Amino acid sequence: MAEEGIPQGSYEADGVRFLTYSRSEFGYIPGQPPVTTTTYIGGKAYTNTSGGTQAIPYAYSCTVTFTIVNKLITSWKHSGNACKSYD
Repeated sequence: MAEEGIPQGSYEADGVRFLTYSRSEFGYIPGQPPVTTTTYIGGKAYTNTSGGTQAIPYAYSCTVTFTIVNKLITSWKHSGNACKSYD
């Protein structure tokens, strides 16, 4: 747990301690600009724009709560869409 740093929350009830760690990341995946092409027919310009995509927002988070009894982690639970274990 030392690698996790300072917990974002902690409380104690009936001799049981709970430590909560949270991480989150928010951002956007950039979109692509449209493609504009100009064609000349008989000396007159015709311009067409096609394609392109909007930016896509994303949000990742993970909250882990450890239950500690007699200075030992007895259980843990997690919630969020970005929780993963490390071997």
